[in-house]
Amino acid sequence: MSGWRILADNRTSLFSPIGLLPRDDLTGRAPVGTLRAWLDAQEAGGAWRPTDVKALVTRGGVISYPALGRRRAPVGQPPLRYRVRVEASHYIPSYRRDRDGIEFDAFPYDDANPPQAAPDLPERLVLMPAPAYPFPSHFTVLRGAVVDSAGDGVPDVEVSIANTRRTLTDARGCFALAIPRPTAPATVTLDAAELRTGRIGGVTVQVIPGLAADIQIAIL
Repeated sequence: MSGWRILADNRTSLFSPIGLLPRDDLTGRAPVGTLRAWLDAQEAGGAWRPTDVKALVTRGGVISYPALGRRRAPVGQPPLRYRVRVEASHYIPSYRRDRDGIEFDAFPYDDANPPQAAPDLPERLVLMPAPAYPFPSHFTVLRGAVVDSAGDGVPDVEVSIANTRRTLTDARGCFALAIPRPTAPATVTLDAAELRTGRIGGVTVQVIPGLAADIQIAIL
């Protein structure tokens, strides 16, 4: 009978400095459609430079970069700063409300020296439904746009109802917010907040069963 044994001198250790588990904010499950991730490196002056490093997606759907911190002589070397940016066909990543990507440090390591820090569990990457999302029929979808004083659409604005249901505007300032289908006309208040600048706005609308109104929210 034959078998395999691991040769200690030939083992290679891999640690990912980040793990992201994408989840649909509406269903709590894995997202539908396509999803792509890009990795940027921070330069000495603080600017971000795109890299050609590809993410490894595990069988469980976790986005990782297992060889990112591996170096020949890691002892005494500082960590490097990176960020992940994600684009998904039917979603807007929730981090867009206040930043352009998810930042993290990649600590140096090799087979003899593990990294100073590495996550034990993946971080939840919340994906909010975009206007193109295939909403289930048992929801009423409130559609509209957030605009500034000039009437231009504003991206990355959080639109919410009573801090319970929320979404983000897309690059054009458009949003789609799903609520349980009402059985009778109902009045709801939508709040809009651009967390990057502090501008806010809101509007109260009447929701009629079977009708998704075209709503405009101005922020100042």
